[in-house]
Amino acid sequence: MGANHTCAIKKDNTLWCWGDNSFGQIGDGTYTNRNTPKLIMSDVLQVSAGENHTCAIKKDGSLWCWGYNEYGQVGDGTKQNRNSPQQVAELSNSIQVSAGEFHTCVVKKDGTLWCWGNNAEGQIGSGSETIKNPRQVMQGVLMVACGSRHTCAIKQDKSLWCWGLNSKGQLGDGTSEYNRKTPRQIMKGVLYVSLGNQHTCAIKEGNTLWCWGDNQWGQIGDGTFGYLKMKNSPKKIMEGVYRVSAGTFHTCAIKLDDSWWCWGLNEGGQLGDGTFSPYSPQKIIDDVSTISLGAWHTCATKIDGSLWCWGDNNMGQIGTGFSPGENNFYTPKQVTTITDVLKVSCGSFYTCAIKKDNTLWCWGSNEWGELGIGYEFSTGTPKHVTSISDVIQVSPSNSHTCAVDKKGNLWCWGDNSFGQIGDGTTQPANFPKLIMNDVVEVATGISHTCAIKKDSSLWCWGNNWAGQLGDGTFSEKKTTPQLIISEGVSHISIRIYLGCAIKQDGSLWCWGPDGWAQLGDGTFFPTNIIQGEGMTTMNTPQKVMTDVSYVALGQFHACVIKKDDSLWCWGENFAGQVGDGTRESKSTPYLIMKDVSDVSLGDMHTCAIKKDGSLWCWGGNFEGQVGAENYFKTQPVRVMK
Repeated sequence: MGANHTCAIKKDNTLWCWGDNSFGQIGDGTYTNRNTPKLIMSDVLQVSAGENHTCAIKKDGSLWCWGYNEYGQVGDGTKQNRNSPQQVAELSNSIQVSAGEFHTCVVKKDGTLWCWGNNAEGQIGSGSETIKNPRQVMQGVLMVACGSRHTCAIKQDKSLWCWGLNSKGQLGDGTSEYNRKTPRQIMKGVLYVSLGNQHTCAIKEGNTLWCWGDNQWGQIGDGTFGYLKMKNSPKKIMEGVYRVSAGTFHTCAIKLDDSWWCWGLNEGGQLGDGTFSPYSPQKIIDDVSTISLGAWHTCATKIDGSLWCWGDNNMGQIGTGFSPGENNFYTPKQVTTITDVLKVSCGSFYTCAIKKDNTLWCWGSNEWGELGIGYEFSTGTPKHVTSISDVIQVSPSNSHTCAVDKKGNLWCWGDNSFGQIGDGTTQPANFPKLIMNDVVEVATGISHTCAIKKDSSLWCWGNNWAGQLGDGTFSEKKTTPQLIISEGVSHISIRIYLGCAIKQDGSLWCWGPDGWAQLGDGTFFPTNIIQGEGMTTMNTPQKVMTDVSYVALGQFHACVIKKDDSLWCWGENFAGQVGDGTRESKSTPYLIMKDVSDVSLGDMHTCAIKKDGSLWCWGGNFEGQVGAENYFKTQPVRVMK
């Protein structure tokens, strides 16, 4: 994409362009704007659109450019605009091209790098005069990327070199000197690079993403923004990334799990998250009594028994029905189909609520029968789970659910692939099944379950590949409850693969894999949790801290409320979910706020209720789950009072 025109290559290698054509950048032989794609040429392997000029490489390695040419960026030796493709004769055997604002660079098959066009800030990499014909800049190059007025290249030894305009630190050499006229080495082990207007992002070996330069609109992605928040050296942003694209004032990345992430300026909706006014938290409603967070949605109950939810609604988990074209809600929406709600609990993509008459109601995703209503179709409105009554606690997870009734009976249902229901089988159940008696509390992980009995003993069952049951073993699964701690347990929380328990003396004990420092014991091994590569795993409970009254777990982060009502959080912090004002992971507990009465954690966001009834949320807001119209928040935002 250029400033106001777009080009695409189809599977048959034909090149099509459309949009603004004031300078001939479409390449169809006219200067007429095109609002539908126009066929330009055939046998094209790669295309790059600069601000107002375009270049393409054909299958035979020939390079063709056209459009705005005041600085010679077309490469035909003139300064005349060209409205049709012109072959750059000097550059046969081309393998990659990148067009900047007013300059162009090409890598040839022999590894030589050639650049031409505007050179006022040294972006060509040779002197400062305008170059109308290609000039060789470097050898041994794998890839080149042109920004507005700076250039970066990856050499065959995976070293990254940058040059040109540096007023915002976009070269990443640790300075903000105005420009560099020759290439300077920035970092090693680089696989891919993309340049924006005045910022740069690179992917290093191990799939870590690093960004630097201008950060006025948060385009670096480090949790800060502002004119004075630029970074003149590479800053680690996130892991597991295989492609990045830096826009003018925003950035997008694709992770190895094919998830799409964007950040930065959003005044035109360019982040694609449905919002248009970043940095504008909103106060919504009053008198919050309970809060619960799912993977990408949030629900809260008010003192009057009304239920309010917001965030992702693709599976109907908000409870307001399916609304085509309106899947996400960025501010709290009242669920009018259920009233007199006592408490709410969110699973990953579904929700359950206990009413004041102790009846249980669930809605949202039901692929595994996790709603407990006897069929496997998702529903966008609350459904009564009629087969159990007098429910006092419910714990929904990713795809299975457990509930405790007034008599202490534990009931579980849904996915049972790893024996997480606890009935001795691996068969799913779409109705509640009685598992054990004398239970006072239950907690569900992604594929395992733990419960506390009246004698204060802790029992766990289900998936145990990473020691998440805490029984000192590693096994594929345990299909019946296993005794973990014989006495003294007062509260339990588990999520994904991690488990934490509070003993009656206020000590906190945690176990499971420590891929993102979520054990809170000072270790930090960022890794692929799903594959379990290179991580530390504790398959028995380890003591973390004392004087704890409550613990809650997110996907890879954790929070506790201590006996003095202070809130402490730690773990993975990419989206600011720890709440310490940064996006750097914390391997030990960090004080976030005081006077807290309740806390709940989603995959990458956190919400807490203070003693005055005010609700505060922070972290990733990709689906509106923080309840404010901004992409992410690294510190608590007041959402409700």
